[in-house]
Amino acid sequence: SQYISKFLNHASFYFENDEEIIIIDPWFFGKIFDNSWSLLKEVEEAEIEVCKIKHIFISHEHPDHLHWGTLKFIREKTTGSVVIYITERHNKNVRDNLIKIGFEVVEIIPHSRRKLNNNFYYTQFPFNHDSALIFEVDGIVHLNQNDCYLDDYQAHLIKGLYPTIDYWWMQFSLAGYYANR
Repeated sequence: SQYISKFLNHASFYFENDEEIIIIDPWFFGKIFDNSWSLLKEVEEAEIEVCKIKHIFISHEHPDHLHWGTLKFIREKTTGSVVIYITERHNKNVRDNLIKIGFEVVEIIPHSRRKLNNNFYYTQFPFNHDSALIFEVDGIVHLNQNDCYLDDYQAHLIKGLYPTIDYWWMQFSLAGYYANR
């Protein structure tokens, strides 16, 4: 069945169909960065069927994208396999800790279009500590740039591979001084 996409909060959105939810950068509650950041609105359990979450994509390792409390909450509320997709790193601490919590982990190969199922493909474009993610869902292209800076090489590579972007997910505020033109 076809997916619908929905913005949840901060950097988190998800794709849902009758069988599953695929969520990106979930942060449902709590404060981060020495209690200096909080959500405008925490996620109520009724807002998302957490038990349907089968796949989680993490764009990078900052706590507003990789929120351990939310991931533990998701693992407690789900049964069966839940796969987390992360950037491949030399340091395996994040991968190992996700496995300890009970997730399966896939380290994403950069710039390589991968099939999740018949209607869902993903491609990662890492830059420094961050990454942009492309999701092709039911023939619709979603670019999750979020707070990833794209250099000219990455921007041209994405444009060459995906000349039409149907939805461009990005942050609405900037924690740094840079931005893309």
